Amino acid sequence: MKKRVLIMASMMLSTSLFASQYTIKDGDSLSSIAKNNNTTISELKSINNLKNKTILKVGKIIDIPNKTNEVAKSETNNYAVDENKFASIPNAVQQKLGKKYVWGAVGPNTFDCSGLTTYAYKQKGVTIPRTANAQSRTGQSIERDSLLPGDLVFFDTSRNKTKGVNHVGIYVGDNRFIHASSAKHQVVETSLDSTFYKNSYRGAKRVKA
Repeated sequence: MKKRVLIMASMMLSTSLFASQYTIKDGDSLSSIAKNNNTTISELKSINNLKNKTILKVGKIIDIPNKTNEVAKSETNNYAVDENKFASIPNAVQQKLGKKYVWGAVGPNTFDCSGLTTYAYKQKGVTIPRTANAQSRTGQSIERDSLLPGDLVFFDTSRNKTKGVNHVGIYVGDNRFIHASSAKHQVVETSLDSTFYKNSYRGAKRVKA
């Protein structure tokens, strides 16, 4: 009888922790799966023993924790203030698309890469360091699959990839970012999966409001 009770308790515990399972589809990320299932990336990693650099394989089945919307929302929004404050930054920089690149310029009509990010955050009353390298040492480090609109994304665009961080842009969603490009001579929108920037990517930061 005691053994039966233990088995039933184990089954109940399993059911409470894992309400469902999910099959990975093409284009999925931990961020999108967490958002669509009212949970968090850290929770998904924990219950599925996933490492930070884990590549999601199409067809793989993962467990989804059983959480109420309220709990998931509170955990997902550890940076809720930042997200709300900076969510409109993409709109601000989208208005600057096509503006001329000028080294050392901080707007409002000409920019270099860190000048654009400095300008965008200044519109929200937040001062960040002036250079891309200094900005890369500010705020909370963010995994690529956890990027949110308004986050800063960093690159080493040097020929030999030896300069650490020398370029910065603002993530605008859908795996894209806006930046003042010296190569294009203007403010442009680019995919993070473009070959050059995928190979040049050096991380991301979320600025605390």
